[in-house]
Amino acid sequence: MSKPNYNPASRSAGFTLLELLVAMSLSLILFGLAFNLAQQLNNVADTVSSMSDVNENVRAAMNMVSRDLQQAGQNIPVGGLPIPNGGSASAINRPGPGGLTFTGTVLPVLTPGYQLGRVQGSGINAFNTDAVTIIGVNQASLFNQTPVTANPTVSGASATITVSSTAAGYVSPGQLIMLINANGSCLLAATGVNSSTGVITFAHGSATYDPLGVNQFSGATAGTINQLQTSGSGTWPKINAYPISMTTYYLDNSSPGRLMKQVTMGTAQPVALGINVMTISYYCSSGVSPTRNPASPNTVQKVAVTLIGETDHQNHASTQWYSKSITNAVAVQNLDFHNKYGTLASMTQN
Repeated sequence: MSKPNYNPASRSAGFTLLELLVAMSLSLILFGLAFNLAQQLNNVADTVSSMSDVNENVRAAMNMVSRDLQQAGQNIPVGGLPIPNGGSASAINRPGPGGLTFTGTVLPVLTPGYQLGRVQGSGINAFNTDAVTIIGVNQASLFNQTPVTANPTVSGASATITVSSTAAGYVSPGQLIMLINANGSCLLAATGVNSSTGVITFAHGSATYDPLGVNQFSGATAGTINQLQTSGSGTWPKINAYPISMTTYYLDNSSPGRLMKQVTMGTAQPVALGINVMTISYYCSSGVSPTRNPASPNTVQKVAVTLIGETDHQNHASTQWYSKSITNAVAVQNLDFHNKYGTLASMTQN
């Protein structure tokens, strides 16, 4: 009987246990390498994205604050705007955190808010950030430098001025208006506008349209519309009206922090995210060290703003927070010109 021939090539297709183990080991190595590469790429993408977001937010915030600081004080009288004071005058409410009021008898072009912003850090490293309130004439408004066509009327509860009906159409209730003539200037808040007759009303006690509380006529002995009338003769030298913008910047207490912009006493709006630090230093004269809390804001020539932004999460690989710091020195054009030469840069009284 013949012995059957055995042909290895004729066996059923398959792998030995050793071959399977080798293949699985190689697959695991390749999978591990691929996973590690993918993780590294993901970390790089996360880092680049976070850095880009922080850089963009910090630069956008700095550009906005710097622009408003640079334009501060346009057409504002030398020394700032008088606010109601003396007698039984009520304090003028201040925008920003803390529910504070303005101090003094004059509203400066820049009102520093030393340590009025969010608390950054903790323990012995904790410190308060700054805020700032900026005023100036709104150059974009068509109401700018509008002549008052009739003598104002003033009572204990309200005052009115009359302008052209066209000019009145550019004013809305709540608009801050500076009145100025040869006797001085004052700040009022429009509470009513009649665009047909051109009469603009400034009523006392309107929480809606005068949240600052500048419309004061009987209790205050200075800083009101009454001081624009010539004492004794009762005449009113020619008055011009200007729309005033008031902008406040500060950081809120959210996490991460947000740069807030508040117009007059309106609802503050976030304009940049991830901003955790804002400090503002003021240069009041040449050769003098800057200070975050100047005693005389009207002597400011230059402002240095420092912003620090931070990512909203830690890096996946390093567990570190990425941050970006920018410092920008801004010359407050109108104040700088006046302080150097003793002349108001752009004040116009016709």
